[in-house]
Amino acid sequence: MNDLRVPAPARRRFRLVVLPMAPWVFGTAGLAYAVMPQLVGFRVGDWGLAYATGLTVLTLGTGVAVQPVARRLHRERGTRTGRAPVAAMTVTLVGAALCAANAVLLSPWLAAVAAAALGAGYGIAVVSGLLEIQRMAGADDLAGLTGVYYTLAYAGFLLPTVLATLSAWLSYPVMLAAVAATALVCLGLVMTGARVTEPAAPAR
Repeated sequence: MNDLRVPAPARRRFRLVVLPMAPWVFGTAGLAYAVMPQLVGFRVGDWGLAYATGLTVLTLGTGVAVQPVARRLHRERGTRTGRAPVAAMTVTLVGAALCAANAVLLSPWLAAVAAAALGAGYGIAVVSGLLEIQRMAGADDLAGLTGVYYTLAYAGFLLPTVLATLSAWLSYPVMLAAVAATALVCLGLVMTGARVTEPAAPAR
């Protein structure tokens, strides 16, 4: 079990940078190709399946396209790096805010814009999170910590299910506004963590 533990010098950065970002890796995907098609499906009629497929391709395609950007952001000069996680959460916040707005407007076009933003957030977050883990971990615990990271990331897939369950009591505009507010809080944590912590040298 020791290989599942975050090395002591990196624990504060893990709590402030990696932990608030990780669930958004796939939480963004869930918003883009599960929640948005459901909300605007009545606007596209018989094209619903094709539209949902298009949003999925747009989200994942954007995520892949921006991954080199995450790597460049991570390779910045200086001892305190954090531009990539901050960029990931900033773009995620934009996407979540667009989703909240579209819960009121119900526009298929705005949903597509939101999906592109969320895809960019996904792409930057998954790469920057893995790079943070690689920097924290030593050779013996890299696999374990990577597994921990992906466990946190996959938890984001629960977001559409949680929203669907809560929809019996709350409207989607209210819930997605709360999601956007949560993204804002996580962005604040990541910005703080990137500023007050330093990337730890890999444990040996």
